[in-house]
Amino acid sequence: MAMADHAPGEALGAAIEDILRLGAHGVQVLPSITKKNRPGAMLLIEPGGAEPQIAEYLARELKIGGYQRFDTTHVFHQTRYVQKKFHVRAEGKQETFDLRVKVVGPDEAPLYTSVEASDAEMISRTLERKHGIARPFHMVKGYVESAASESGVEISVDL
Repeated sequence: MAMADHAPGEALGAAIEDILRLGAHGVQVLPSITKKNRPGAMLLIEPGGAEPQIAEYLARELKIGGYQRFDTTHVFHQTRYVQKKFHVRAEGKQETFDLRVKVVGPDEAPLYTSVEASDAEMISRTLERKHGIARPFHMVKGYVESAASESGVEISVDL
């Protein structure tokens, strides 16, 4: 965890990308109020094996002279991936997509299912490019993820 009380939002946005490129597994930025009631930001960084490079970056680029290290354990839910065939229909047209679905939770009672954002984008782009059918990304992702929880390997989705 590192505190930044003098970096503008644009610098923090660029820093997130840079820190990920250095090898961090994740970066979160939370707004905060620092000493003397100044606005600031807390950077929560999962450094992976890149802590030395990230520490140097924080000092050089963001003028952060030190940081807190918390030794943690990431606890995962049971997760598995299944292949499903989605028959997506819209305005009388149909396209079929083979997608990898993430299923989280026990087999008998999954907690949720999800599909990659890039897969939902691909469905949206394909419908528009091949059929001139425009559907917003959030709609496609929501409908496909909702249908993904159905049993079976072939699923129909009406958009």
